[in-house]
Amino acid sequence: GSAVGLLALAALVAEPGFTNPSPKVVAAVAYQTVIVAFASYLAWFWLLTRYPASHMAAFTFWTPIFALVFAWLLLGEPITPALVLAMGLVAVGLYLVNRVPTLQPTPV
Repeated sequence: GSAVGLLALAALVAEPGFTNPSPKVVAAVAYQTVIVAFASYLAWFWLLTRYPASHMAAFTFWTPIFALVFAWLLLGEPITPALVLAMGLVAVGLYLVNRVPTLQPTPV
């Protein structure tokens, strides 16, 4: 219900192109709806049937990495050394969170 109200409000206060979107805008919204939202949730829930939620939750931090890679591939956005470092730090963090501990705690 709130989406309809927000859509109507946006039509009142938005730029003139909002009420008459170009085919490129329609395609972008369709992509966001079908691929980004639907397919990602479908994959997420499928993975949750196979892996523990505690392990899967850490993988939500891959989102910015995928965004950077797809922005580079699809939009030609530059990937700077700082972004490469950031992506590496995220990958290391994911490894540390999901690795199997090698040391067993000593009972007290």
